[in-house]
Parts: sequence; C-alpha cells; structure tokens
Amino acid sequence: MSDIIKHSIIEFVVRELLDGDPEPIEEEPDLLQSELIDSIGIIRLIVFMEQEFAVSIPPEDVTLDHFRNVDAMTEYLASRGAAVRGVGEPD
Repeated sequence: MSDIIKHSIIEFVVRELLDGDPEPIEEEPDLLQSELIDSIGIIRLIVFMEQEFAVSIPPEDVTLDHFRNVDAMTEYLASRGAAVRGVGEPD
C-alpha cells in the first residue's frame, strides 16, 4: 500500500508542482529546504493528499518532519490510515 501512496505523491508533485520534470524529486532528498516546493505548493499537496487518501491533515501536522520528502510524506499518510481509492474496495 505504501508503494501506491508514494507513487501517487510523486506523480502529483511531478505533474502539478514541477512542470513534469521528475529529476528534481529523485535527486533532492529535501524538497522543502531546496525550495522545489513552496508554501503554495504545500497547500496544493495537502489538498491533494486529503482528497486522494481520505485523510484529514491538521495544521499542526504540517511540519518539516512530515513533508520534507516523499518518503516522509508516505510514512505520515500511512500513520494517518490513508486509504487508496480502488484498493480493497468491493467491485
């Protein structure tokens, strides 16, 4: 399940925040400090995560520890019980 979450985050970041260029996300372990994702990008990312994974992300959880890189975001979402649309749902 975490691989699906990770892939979805990468896909969104590349498509919506990095203009389709996957290289920066693969090379940069700290997306925030490197300024690849700015404050507006974080807001867009949070909205995406809440909608895509059926979680609520409270303001106090928007920290460097949770949003530093894709692995941190994936771990955070998994800890919040993120659901992946279509996975585990009856047909």
